[in-house]
Order: sequence, then C-alpha cells, then structure tokens
Amino acid sequence: MLAKGTDSKTGALTQYYGARSLDSANLLAEHYGFLAATDPVYVNTVNDTYERLCVDGLAYRYRGRDDFGAPKSSFTVCTFWLIKALYRIGRKELAKELFEKTLSYGNHVGLFSEDIDFKTKRLLGNFPQGYSHLALIDAAMTLSEIPKWFDEEDPFDT
Repeated sequence: MLAKGTDSKTGALTQYYGARSLDSANLLAEHYGFLAATDPVYVNTVNDTYERLCVDGLAYRYRGRDDFGAPKSSFTVCTFWLIKALYRIGRKELAKELFEKTLSYGNHVGLFSEDIDFKTKRLLGNFPQGYSHLALIDAAMTLSEIPKWFDEEDPFDT
C-alpha cells in the first residue's frame, strides 16, 4: 500500500495511487498514527507539501482541477495542518513563523474562514469555519507542546 501511494522520485505520499500530485490531507498521516514524524516518507511528504503546495505561507489542499475547477485560494485547515506537520518533523522555527503570520489573517476577533486569498489575504468561503478553528487549536497545542489529554494520567481518576 505504501509503495503504491508514494512518489518514487520524491519519496512523498501522493494524492492517489500512481499519482505524482500531492494532497495536504496526507499531512495527517502522522496525526492518525499511520507514519511516525521521523519516518522518511512522512518527512518527505511534509517538505514536498511545503515546497509545492504552500504559497506565501498558505497551503492549497491540492492543485489539480476538481468539480469546482482549479483551486485559486488556500484552504485554511490545510495551512494549520502544514504548520503542525512542520513542527512535528523538527522545522519548529518555520512552523512558529507561519503560525504567527497566519494568525494575522484572522478577522478583528481572530476568526477564520474556510479559505484565504493568497494575494489579498481576504477571508473567503464559509465563515466562521469550524474545521479551520479545530486545526488552529491543534496546531497551537502542538507548538506550545501541551500534551493531549489522553497522553497524561487522568487527573480525576482517584
């Protein structure tokens, strides 16, 4: 399965079996325990996603055409997934820099939409977008190195 879903030239996970295209959803491979943050395939996936799907610190989900045409704006949830993934593979300073930059694109009360325009940084799509905020919180917890509740002993268990 991994061989079919990995680009032989880049060593990164692909959008689908046999493809060379990327999909930011693959950044979740470590989060869900499919690959370790130190696995070369995951490291290649994160670095390749940053190089090929990130524009001015904001991430596309993918670049190929779909039912809506070619993507023209960043997908906010993917930007926060990328930030977390960069941090997890050891690119901590870059992750922190992108996190701070991305936070500056929220509205006057810090809310985010589904998409952000690459050039104008205008918030686009569904607003406010729950998935964007869940990914923001997850990225913030990762960058602050707050352990997940299930990684600790239950403080209420006596």
